[in-house]
Amino acid sequence: MNILAKVTKVESACSEIINNKSLLVTMQLYYVQTESDDLSKQCLLAFHQCCRRPELREVCYDKHKLTAITFDGFVKHSILRYETTVSKQDWANYVNACASITQFVAAFPERSKEYKSLVAPLIKVMSEKTDVVRK
Repeated sequence: MNILAKVTKVESACSEIINNKSLLVTMQLYYVQTESDDLSKQCLLAFHQCCRRPELREVCYDKHKLTAITFDGFVKHSILRYETTVSKQDWANYVNACASITQFVAAFPERSKEYKSLVAPLIKVMSEKTDVVRK
């Protein structure tokens, strides 16, 4: 998965990965596993790059015939990852969590409602960080 995460940075390789249903599903499965945080993170990095591709949603739903349920694990795990970074005040991973959620919602806007629970904590973090900068 480490190599996959790296090659997704190359536009042509990322397109090939998006067009490979088994790789997309494998990324989803390995992202939500809990045994290896490094494996999960590598899958997140790879999928994040895929979400930047404007054709991802269409390819997933129309070509691969994936359903929205395929990405339920991503939504649940990304919310959990966000909440964990906030509770640990792990700001480097907080930025990564926010960026990945943002890219996912850009690719699958119909899923944005599922992230509504993060609005209040996001506002709180931004408020606290703004106060720190002002001081």
